[in-house]
Amino acid sequence: MPLRARLIGILVIALACCAICFGGWRWFEARQAAAHLQKADQLETSQAQHGTQAVTHEQAAQALNPILQADDATDTGDDAAVARSRAAVERLRTPRPGPDPAPGSGPHAPEPVQAPVELAALDAAKDQLISDLSKDLADTKKALADTRAQAAAYAAGDQERQAQVKDLQGEVLQLRAAIASRPKDLHWAANAIYGTNQTIGAGVEYDVSIVRLGVSVVRRQLAGGQSTLEALGTAGFRF
Repeated sequence: MPLRARLIGILVIALACCAICFGGWRWFEARQAAAHLQKADQLETSQAQHGTQAVTHEQAAQALNPILQADDATDTGDDAAVARSRAAVERLRTPRPGPDPAPGSGPHAPEPVQAPVELAALDAAKDQLISDLSKDLADTKKALADTRAQAAAYAAGDQERQAQVKDLQGEVLQLRAAIASRPKDLHWAANAIYGTNQTIGAGVEYDVSIVRLGVSVVRRQLAGGQSTLEALGTAGFRF
């Protein structure tokens, strides 16, 4: 085989190897970008779910506001009822002065007397106080439970929001990684030209937006063993 043919063969093989390596690297970059985009899509779905759950918990917490306001009003009424019952008990358990004794003087004069405490009325007042205290305690426990329920709903919503923010941050990182690993746009191209009548040449092309420009140099075989070089210009559109 002539030396020239060998050199051309070696050059063709070398160019083919370079093209395969370059194409493989671009394929790998494309796969990496696709993997980052897939992960970003998963995080986008996850953050949307967390956002929906957060809204549900926040609405549940806000729905308890009227209940808590009613609990406050009930607590105020219970306090007033307990205060009235305490005052009634104190009033009934305090001895009241009795009627004035008959007038007299000297060491044997009668001492002032006090009216006896009405035990039945005092017991009834105490029972009412106990009932009011029991109701106040029950209402306080209910208000505390409602407050804890609202706090728990807000806490759950906050956790969902934190998870949503974390997923959003991860999505941004994945999108940035996808952009960074995406294969860069290629503008230059080189080509070889070969014809069955021993026409041979090479050319380059350059893409500008949707326009493709190129120039090629071709050696054409003429009759009588002569050859000629010809420069060709091309212009086209990408679509």
